[in-house]
Amino acid sequence: MSKIEYSDLLFEISEKLDVTKLPRLIFMCREEIAEGSERNVRDVLTLFKELERNNSLGIDRLDTLKEILTQMDKRWLLKKVREFEIRRKGILKY
Repeated sequence: MSKIEYSDLLFEISEKLDVTKLPRLIFMCREEIAEGSERNVRDVLTLFKELERNNSLGIDRLDTLKEILTQMDKRWLLKKVREFEIRRKGILKY
């Protein structure tokens, strides 16, 4: 799986998460982002970028994202992330 596919996955998820839930998302991730940076988060994609900056999210670090999707009750998006992980692990074996 390429970084482009990973970026596309994050973009798709950011589009599907309700932006009105952004304060909840930021609060859930407060331990995963730099103190004070929450005021710069204007949308879900920016939150994901902030998580990446703090090494809490990445192409091989999807646990935080899976926790977010679990808490937001987005099982179908969680399934997409798990499928991505499976495909990625399959590629890494070769």
